[in-house]
Amino acid sequence: MALLFGLFLYPLPVVGQDAPSQDRPSYEERLKRWEEMSPEERERIKDAYKQWKSLTPEERRIIKRNLERFRRMPLEERQRLKERWQHFKDLPPDKRERVLKNFKRWKNLPPEEKQRLREAFQRWKALPPEERERIRERWKERPHPERERPIPPPRRRPPGVR
Repeated sequence: MALLFGLFLYPLPVVGQDAPSQDRPSYEERLKRWEEMSPEERERIKDAYKQWKSLTPEERRIIKRNLERFRRMPLEERQRLKERWQHFKDLPPDKRERVLKNFKRWKNLPPEEKQRLREAFQRWKALPPEERERIRERWKERPHPERERPIPPPRRRPPGVR
């Protein structure tokens, strides 16, 4: 939501340009844009503003920096990023949680391990599709502790305890 607020009220330079003040929307232009919004859009902006105000200065700085990086990206890359974000948002909550968990694990890996995994992924991509499918099927047949948890044995109470 803070990103939405940033996109609306924090105009940044176009790629490769310093943004002189005359390139930024004037107060009147922003007001006109606000008045043209639906009540739902206005409410989303208000909520985003409340969120923005609750952020620390460091969090705001990071968001501004990322927004600037996003706006400087080539159009194709921005579009790809938007599509990936939409895909992530459309995932069921459990899958989103798994993606975030895996991302955090990736961030904490040592560089050598990351390199080893990148190389393994390149080898995977180089396999013919039939071979990848055969491996996937074999993988599905294997027991996976994360997917199949044994049913715990029933609890037994000590004699005389109700």
